[in-house]
Amino acid sequence: AGGLSELLQPGKTGIQVPSENPEAIAEALVEIYRKPEPIRAMAREAWSCSARRTSSIPPTSNSVSCTTG
Repeated sequence: AGGLSELLQPGKTGIQVPSENPEAIAEALVEIYRKPEPIRAMAREAWSCSARRTSSIPPTSNSVSCTTG
């Protein structure tokens, strides 16, 4: 979805699949179902990254960086 890809760090804060590839989307969903704990860990990291980002970057800034932690 627009805007989210700039926050995504594949394997750290989520998984990335091409939106125009239904097979890749299906495979990702099956992987999530089969191995939920890595996805939960990525969700926790994404939440933490988002919290750090929004608390440390002025509202007028467009820069995105959440590689610490």
